[in-house]
Amino acid sequence: MQKLIDSISGIDLTAVQPEQLCRKHGTFRCNSTGSGRDKKYSYRHGASTPIGDIEDSVWKTAAEAVVKRDGLEQEVAQILPYVSFASDTSAENRISAINAVFSGLYKDTLWVSFVEYNRNYHPELLTDAELVEVIPLCCNRPGQITADRLYYDRYSQTIPCPYCGRFSPFRWPKDVGEKGGNDEQDEQNA
Repeated sequence: MQKLIDSISGIDLTAVQPEQLCRKHGTFRCNSTGSGRDKKYSYRHGASTPIGDIEDSVWKTAAEAVVKRDGLEQEVAQILPYVSFASDTSAENRISAINAVFSGLYKDTLWVSFVEYNRNYHPELLTDAELVEVIPLCCNRPGQITADRLYYDRYSQTIPCPYCGRFSPFRWPKDVGEKGGNDEQDEQNA
């Protein structure tokens, strides 16, 4: 069972690292006191993290303190539109953005928005990533995704469209063959 952290004093804010506050999933506990008709119930919502099960308001306070301490405010603001849902409140979207930054989502080559986000904010991450050019059939325009993402989606034979985000079948550009190179050159070299 994970350590329960119900107050900010349970976290050393000077030493805790962002990845230690990364939310794996939400938690819920029902507590009861008394008996019979005097029985009272209380509920605890929390977040499962590498350092323990942290109560929600404590996690928010700790996360905001780490964002401020480490100067991550700009990164949180940049990633917010990529992880927001219209149906969520602004507070819920901010939690998603902070968690995305803490987890290093923008460094994950499987992330649907990896190429678009890093083209805008971290172009140095694209130099190490193997990018593949494909044409999603939904928008019918050439776009790039990572080879890791293409491999991950190989069984469904759909990819996340770099333009509209829909998962769509795709085709290779005319000059790129199935192996990712120029088929005419491959035949001449053989």
